[in-house]
Amino acid sequence: REAAEVLQGYSGKLTEDTREEREKLAEAYLNRAKAVEEDRLKVEEKLQQEMDDLVRSISRELIRGRFKNAGKILNNSPHRVKLADMSKMIKQLQNTDQAILKSFEKDIGKTVIISTFKGKETIEISKIKGSNVYVRKKLGKAKIETKFSLSKLTPDEVIKRANLIGPARGIYIAAEAVKQKNYRVARFSLNRLPDKLKTPMFKELGDLVHGNIDSNSKSGMMKLLRKADLRSRDLEVKSIQNELAKKKLSPLQIRKLVKAVADYRS
Repeated sequence: REAAEVLQGYSGKLTEDTREEREKLAEAYLNRAKAVEEDRLKVEEKLQQEMDDLVRSISRELIRGRFKNAGKILNNSPHRVKLADMSKMIKQLQNTDQAILKSFEKDIGKTVIISTFKGKETIEISKIKGSNVYVRKKLGKAKIETKFSLSKLTPDEVIKRANLIGPARGIYIAAEAVKQKNYRVARFSLNRLPDKLKTPMFKELGDLVHGNIDSNSKSGMMKLLRKADLRSRDLEVKSIQNELAKKKLSPLQIRKLVKAVADYRS
């Protein structure tokens, strides 16, 4: 581009004699510069698309609580070095159980109160063996040692003992809320994430919620058809109409069923 400007700006003694040749050369240089710029933009767009697809794939696993899968996707990507912060966060989520075990290790010999899905429990931490926590509980006047499952811990207890903070905390809460189909809590949690992660996570949550609604709608429709003693499984309006014609239903009943199927199909 600079070479073209030099050629176009020449004002020496041979200005007129060289004008045609200079303009041709200048145009060639400008075309070459334009092609280089277009190639650069294409490369950048391709890279950005690959990054967006990668983050979307990772988000799809994170919102479902499949943290190991998210880690595998990132580790197998050539762009992983550009997502160092995300890699660190995913590792924290993957290592939640190990972090919880370490927290219990500090409590060996102590009596602690923990939050479980059945409520508060008072337990004495006996030992940590492998990936298991052993506790002592009173049974009458005696004490027995039993294995305690980490799956009994509430999300709040997990967050506290695993020291989940920042985006890792938000994603963990959202994933747990999704398991319970508590989408309001999931949305609230995701709303606190950084924009680069919040946008794809919200998109995945939306797809997941929509998928559940479709599934529930289909389930409801099939129940309705079974009540009418219909065996069609494709939920096509014509198929339903053909089967309804064989049944002894009133015109009103037929119209209601046909409308319900049409509403589902839409």
